Amino acid sequence: MASKRRPAVVRRLSLDLGLLVAALCLVFFGIYSLRDSQARKTIAETYATRSVDRALKEYQETFEAPIISDLNRIRDWGASGLLMAKDPLILNKIFRPIVRENGLIRQLNLADSTGYRYMLRHVGDEWHTQMVSPDTLEGLMRYIISTDDGEILGDKAMVDPAGEFGNGVINRPDESDKDKIEWSSLYVNSELGEEAISVSTYWHNPTRGTRVMSVEVLMNDLFGKVASMSAEGPGTVFLLNNRGDVLMPSEQDPKDGKWSPMVVSIDDLPDGAIKASLKGAGSLEDRALARETKFDTEVSWSAFRSVDPGESLLWIGFVVLENEVTDLVEANDVEIIYVGFSILIIAFVFGWFIVRKYRHQLKDLPGKSLKRASSDEEIINLIAKDESPSLEFKSTMRKNLRSGKKDKAIEIAFLKGIVGFMNTDGGTLLIGVNDDGEIVGTEEDEFENDDKCRLHFKNLFRQHIGMEFSKYVEFFLKEIEGKTIAVVVCQRSKEAVFLKHEKKETFYIRNGPSSEELAPSKVLSRMQGRG
Repeated sequence: MASKRRPAVVRRLSLDLGLLVAALCLVFFGIYSLRDSQARKTIAETYATRSVDRALKEYQETFEAPIISDLNRIRDWGASGLLMAKDPLILNKIFRPIVRENGLIRQLNLADSTGYRYMLRHVGDEWHTQMVSPDTLEGLMRYIISTDDGEILGDKAMVDPAGEFGNGVINRPDESDKDKIEWSSLYVNSELGEEAISVSTYWHNPTRGTRVMSVEVLMNDLFGKVASMSAEGPGTVFLLNNRGDVLMPSEQDPKDGKWSPMVVSIDDLPDGAIKASLKGAGSLEDRALARETKFDTEVSWSAFRSVDPGESLLWIGFVVLENEVTDLVEANDVEIIYVGFSILIIAFVFGWFIVRKYRHQLKDLPGKSLKRASSDEEIINLIAKDESPSLEFKSTMRKNLRSGKKDKAIEIAFLKGIVGFMNTDGGTLLIGVNDDGEIVGTEEDEFENDDKCRLHFKNLFRQHIGMEFSKYVEFFLKEIEGKTIAVVVCQRSKEAVFLKHEKKETFYIRNGPSSEELAPSKVLSRMQGRG
């Protein structure tokens, strides 16, 4: 009765695995196809908020922290009497490295209550120094031009234009300020015509009185730094001052990658997204979270952060078109879908490999799972299968059908199968079914009743195997098609099981559809590690 068809359990498992993979595919692609407009808005809003927060952090790390650190260092030097030199060349040697390393400081000013004033400005490859001292003639100042190496290119006395010394702003910090740091309002450097901001600190000196040090940073330089660091994705970072002027990038130098900023009023902005975001902003203090703005056929998202929450003199803004962000997300989604699809294919191939590798064991699963409550159909389907490592048929329990008499060899034959199952991976013995799969029933054994049949099996098991192994075996009778068959379901034993017969103990294992004797020398190695 050998069947050429694939075992039903293998077919069912293969079909179920295929359906599972198909269902996973539908779920996987469904998740990404259900993204609606609200999801896109959430993505754009989150992106804008995170981008402006990143720009603010870069502003603080690029500008505020280094400036404050440098001023604190200078104040400590001044309070310790290290900046008492009147010669500007000596002060240049002290301050040039600070200006050079900071990278944003364009000008440095030092003044005190005695009328002493000192300025150091970095101009290209040159250093310009101005100094006014109480010792010099009134109305004159010393003007020095030197190289980066300290070589003097020019040193002369010239008229000090009243109120224009250094073209910078020196604000003495309030002495109640614990940090001793004062930030100026935005102003225009009269010499360069550019917006700037200065930061000042102070200290007391017994001979010079109160001394004030300030550093000046051009907003173009600052913004160029912030814009270049923040341009990692779609969107634009810009600065907004308290007069409504916008500093934004105009173009990026292909050589050094630096941005060239431009300053324009809101009405003259060439970027429609920025203009729309500012026109519809209302109070910038209310713009902690990103907001949606529509202009023409586009939708943009913008967010703002105050650089100085106390004064609100300068704001950092970020604006991005919604479709730029969602396009970026969709591109990422395609990659995720490809990865997910590849994983599903690998899972399908792996499942197919498992089914193919264990198809014989899968074929035998129904036999190992038979129980007393199993239906007639389950047993009939099992009988329809070939004998295998986990399934064996025996026509009778004790009668030799050829001689018509009881035969001990017949009893030992089915007991071998039981021992082989327990020593291997378990299995099912059906007594009352011949080798062709035909149900002949236990009636041939001529037991007076079912109880006598059960008792005979129990006595044989006790005599030839041992009742200590009965926990691994279930014996029951089942009437199928008007005939009774004996079902013996065996589990794998943790201990070695021997068949005792004629004063000899023999170890059997399953090998294909039959049980074979294993040599004593191999029994120990086989049983090691069983649990």
